[in-house]
Amino acid sequence: MVAQSNTIPGSQHNGLLYKRSKDPFMADKVNPRRLSVNQIYDQLEVFRDFCSYHGYRYDEADCWNIKSFQWQQYLKIERGNSPVNNWLDQLARLNGRRSYN
Repeated sequence: MVAQSNTIPGSQHNGLLYKRSKDPFMADKVNPRRLSVNQIYDQLEVFRDFCSYHGYRYDEADCWNIKSFQWQQYLKIERGNSPVNNWLDQLARLNGRRSYN
């Protein structure tokens, strides 16, 4: 019997291996404890840029926190979906509409 690996062959992103999961949305889960210091700071910078572009409050504790709304919206982009844009929602509320999305 041949031992099978739990990583998908050829699935590397920035040198990180993605774990195989039964849930298709959790297939790209990265363990932040296995990242190097430079990769952590790069990820925090990308997350900060995402938050400022889409109108979310930025907090370092929200990065890699699955329960955080900001991180869930950030993961939508990585899956190819469009996140909620808070700037457009605020403009819609100022103009008397309930929401933009």
